[in-house]
Amino acid sequence: MPVAFDPTGDLFGIDFTVAGAQLYRMASAEILGQAWEDELCVEDTLFLEVHHYCATELGVRAAQDEYAESGKIPATVRTVPIGPWCVYWWRQFSSGHRLELTFNKP
Repeated sequence: MPVAFDPTGDLFGIDFTVAGAQLYRMASAEILGQAWEDELCVEDTLFLEVHHYCATELGVRAAQDEYAESGKIPATVRTVPIGPWCVYWWRQFSSGHRLELTFNKP
């Protein structure tokens, strides 16, 4: 019995051959309709840099700990002291810290 086909499932890490890609497109068109590719958006993340801002160094460390607990291991971690910054225009901080995390492609 064939495995059920789910075109909306997670395809991360699958590399199609030319024939496999054509089969995937044909099956998707049968299941989702002929216009299933019209609004399709494809992304490939090669490198990701995430910034977290906090008024205290302790807050930056807490954000870093959340990544460690989630299992996402950054390639590099850098804490940078910054000058005045704001989250919203009505709430400005005189100084703070920026946590810079970089992640390589999984």
